[in-house]
Amino acid sequence: MASRNGHIAWGPWSFDYNVTDYEGLALMNGNFRGTNIYYKLSLPVIRVKYVRDGGIFSSGCGPYNDIIRWDPYTIGDFFEEFGYANHHLEKIQGNDYVLVREIHNGTTLEIGVYARIGEYHLYQCYYIHRDGYIFPRLWSKGLSCNLDHVHHPYWRFDLDVDGTHNRVSYSNPTGSGVYTSEGRGTISNIEHHFLVENTSSGNGVFIIPGDTDTARADDFSRVDFYIRKYRSSEDREWWRSPEQEINFGFTENIYENSDIVFWYVAHLHHHANEGADHWHMAGPTLQVNLRQREVPANQIRRISLTGTMDVVDDEWGRDETSHRDFNEFRDLGPDNRNAEFFIVERMGGEIRVEFRIRLEWQNGFINVSHNTKLFEGTTEDTTDLDGEYSGSYVLADNRWHWIDFTVYNTAEDDPDRARIQFRLDNNQRP
Repeated sequence: MASRNGHIAWGPWSFDYNVTDYEGLALMNGNFRGTNIYYKLSLPVIRVKYVRDGGIFSSGCGPYNDIIRWDPYTIGDFFEEFGYANHHLEKIQGNDYVLVREIHNGTTLEIGVYARIGEYHLYQCYYIHRDGYIFPRLWSKGLSCNLDHVHHPYWRFDLDVDGTHNRVSYSNPTGSGVYTSEGRGTISNIEHHFLVENTSSGNGVFIIPGDTDTARADDFSRVDFYIRKYRSSEDREWWRSPEQEINFGFTENIYENSDIVFWYVAHLHHHANEGADHWHMAGPTLQVNLRQREVPANQIRRISLTGTMDVVDDEWGRDETSHRDFNEFRDLGPDNRNAEFFIVERMGGEIRVEFRIRLEWQNGFINVSHNTKLFEGTTEDTTDLDGEYSGSYVLADNRWHWIDFTVYNTAEDDPDRARIQFRLDNNQRP
């Protein structure tokens, strides 16, 4: 089950997520194969423009600033649907407002939220691929007026590739170069790519326009991208009116050691004759590009995790239990020295167990540290920590290690507990 915020370790990726009050579903502290990739990916605003603006004597609508917020559905939203402006999140996975699931035979992780804003249905999500791709996407349907209109999502990508010392370059059919100052521009065709890279390590992230995003800027949304240095004062709720384009009061030079923020703007055209139920979608591709070098095969280690977690919630002498099996692996080597496993179990409406294993490659040997926390309170999202267990050891080449322990609720006089049994194997990657 997924809550408003949390941490995910999946395949070669680990990151935090949060549904904020001003920028939709944000991914934070993103790490791929032991390399830091981004500080935050978010969607601060979706500007909407109809062919005819709204007003007292107008049959048009808007323009609008649509902002996806943490605003779960309540009984009041039921009455809003009969004549008032909707603004809420819909449950999307059982009782959750955040969808987290594997798709495409386990090659891709999907994480998203489903929002209602007025007559619009918005699905904001990220598709994260094991090979180092992130596909930020906005899906939309609905008509406030029976008129053609365009949704303009403004993504904010705060990329920190191997840290904050990055540069931005571009490549298109007419040439290539490096940006030396902050500024905005348009993308003429799909062959126009950007690269945010760390010149010391050679690692970078390509930003590739979506199929329907090029040559679509108009008089209302006049830019396709905006390159900025990171400033905490600009990391905030969208500050301009619906009629105003993104703009900043001053610019500076950017060099090879800059903390880069890349704004990406897409343009979703919705024609009224397609109907209110027509879903349309837009968004770019972020492609991680890690430095490649020849590494002896025996240095690439596959760390396999197998095990079980059994949680017991004692309710007045009557045990409620949950059982979970896990079977995952991580590949480590000299170019991706760090990885982790992170498993969360929620049960009984009041207990959450977080089991984390951190791995560090050391010339084939693996430093292992593990930590388990048992939280118990009035909800499964409680921050009330009631039990904890930690340990560490070194896992040698072609060896395995088995651990069996139990974490108890030590803050209260009850037998609530989580028993974890797990084995780690350190073998050469097949």
